[in-house]
Amino acid sequence: MNIIGVGTFPPHPGGSALSFFDILDACAKRGHRIRVLAPTVESALGVEPRRGEHSRRLELTRFPVPFVQLFNKSRDASDDYCAIEGRHVRELLPRMIREERPDLIFIGREIFAASVPEIAAQSGLPCVLRIAGGTTLSLLKGGFSDELTASLLDGFKRVALMVSPAHHMAERINGLGIHGVRVIPNAIDIKRFSMGQRDRELARSLNIVEHDIVIAHVSNLQKLKRAMDLVLSAGQALRRDPSLLYLFIGDGVERAALEAKCAALGITERVRFTGWVAYGDVPAFYRLADMMVMPAEDETLACAYLEAQACGCVLIASNIAAAREVIIHDNTGLLFPTGDVDALTELTLAIAADPERRARIRRAARAQVIRHPLDEAVESYIGLFRNAVQQHAARSRPVPSK
Repeated sequence: MNIIGVGTFPPHPGGSALSFFDILDACAKRGHRIRVLAPTVESALGVEPRRGEHSRRLELTRFPVPFVQLFNKSRDASDDYCAIEGRHVRELLPRMIREERPDLIFIGREIFAASVPEIAAQSGLPCVLRIAGGTTLSLLKGGFSDELTASLLDGFKRVALMVSPAHHMAERINGLGIHGVRVIPNAIDIKRFSMGQRDRELARSLNIVEHDIVIAHVSNLQKLKRAMDLVLSAGQALRRDPSLLYLFIGDGVERAALEAKCAALGITERVRFTGWVAYGDVPAFYRLADMMVMPAEDETLACAYLEAQACGCVLIASNIAAAREVIIHDNTGLLFPTGDVDALTELTLAIAADPERRARIRRAARAQVIRHPLDEAVESYIGLFRNAVQQHAARSRPVPSK
């Protein structure tokens, strides 16, 4: 197939860009023609994933945007961002279609539904939309202006098919009056994300020693992720177990506040902030950790959940719908009430003191993750793409006259 993908793409930070890359990279590996139209910002440069031979087959067209839109800004900022993004998409996408007509347009992030489905319809092309999560969560919570909300909902209704990585998100979209959302759960490359020993050089560079029990957090450090809950918990837990060490992997608007709170609590010496890490290096950071804490108040289905489980971290997550799709409590991970810092602290200390329990949970979690590899998810996407193309062609055929 000949596919144009429109969405965020590395080095754009965040899970939607990485998932979009993985899906399209795997499609290219299977011999499909893949062209990508994606935004980029100067602050995101320098963190390209380590791309293999097949990745070089991806033909990438970038356009500039003034900031990374993570939907933690104002309604006006979201409208301004979409206006800038829309101008570039309306200029570049029709040109790409004219240069070589694709079979299908694949949207990797919902914010592009404000512009891409209209262009696809005008060009007589089928369009498939992947629900990455951030846009839809903001939409459901009234985070956009009436005008942008209407534009996004219109785009949702124009596409041939919507795909969600989580069942709970498909159900929430049904509540918007949009039905028939297909679910293909997030999946990861289980060869890349695998269990192994700590990288000694990496540990040394972060001043992590052998007896440290490392609690990691991976995110874009926006308020929705509630990383501050983990800092507050660290302040409590370190008073009782000084062998704990906290590792924050990622960057974002909350980082300065998190670092300031660490200083105020007097725990800076036992906390590390890495900033953005190149995607190819992320597994080595997971392997430094004994536990992964994800305290978010809402998620679609974070790839970090699966990556941590695959690498042997004990996943501790807030008890939200997304986490319940991958965690059976005290089997494949652990759940705590969202926002309950005391409960998180007690759970962290209990797991830190029980290596046998950690080993049992990590074995069960790894076994669960490997049952749903990335290759299997990609085959499901390719099947949906083929069906969308075939159904569009059938609808487009002229009806024979009687």
